[in-house]
Amino acid sequence: MKTRLLLLLPLALLLWGCPTDKDKDPEPEQGCHLQEITYEARFGLEPPVFTQRVVYSYNTQGQLSSVSADSAGIPWQKFTMSYDGKGRVVQVNGNRETYLNEYNEQNQRVRQIRSYRGQNGVLKERDYYSFIYNSRNELEEAHYLYVENGKATLYGAWRYTYSNGDPTTIQYFSYDPQREVNITLRYDDKKRHPQEQAYTFFQPLQPPSAHNLLGYNTSEPYDDMPKYNATYTYTSQGYPATMIKSDFDTGMIENFRYTYSCH
Repeated sequence: MKTRLLLLLPLALLLWGCPTDKDKDPEPEQGCHLQEITYEARFGLEPPVFTQRVVYSYNTQGQLSSVSADSAGIPWQKFTMSYDGKGRVVQVNGNRETYLNEYNEQNQRVRQIRSYRGQNGVLKERDYYSFIYNSRNELEEAHYLYVENGKATLYGAWRYTYSNGDPTTIQYFSYDPQREVNITLRYDDKKRHPQEQAYTFFQPLQPPSAHNLLGYNTSEPYDDMPKYNATYTYTSQGYPATMIKSDFDTGMIENFRYTYSCH
């Protein structure tokens, strides 16, 4: 079960990965803030089986301050972001869980710890990601460890291979059970915009890249592993407009639509 969950995109984590250092060029004259993502999941032409709306808010400095999600108008989850003096996200606080980011001297995030709030209100560490970078400051490996009774166990790892600043291949290794899955990613030649969502929630299949992600697909021989592809479209300003994800096993189609405020 954990193997399948590690490859899927949780709805609560509808945030892009962070840009690479080589993307720190001057901002384009017109910038946009992500305001909303609408999501629906359906099987073929059937009515949606699940819908969700995710709303993004910003503080007076233009930093992402909160993310709220509801389903059919019923509040589901809300996260608020805390920043340090360098403008880095150090903590993401949710109704039921908290994410804590740790950084090294090179300003790279090296660990993201997730803790859950029990019925007594006390936070308890549940799992975490750790990150390794290459000499070009590109994410080289990400490890997922599950914490139980104070002991951390490695459940999954992602290894990234780059071309022109873009991770074009991801090797996913599952350790319980032992599996290996290859994921291929496609990009256009347009420079990716830096995102306000940098360093919030890590998503293994949306790593930092120099150019816009057009899509990715997985295919592997295991019956209990998901086989799907995803495709993106972009606005005229170069921001993601839609994402469609198709699961070949179940026939489920997931649609994401992005709305922005541009200035």
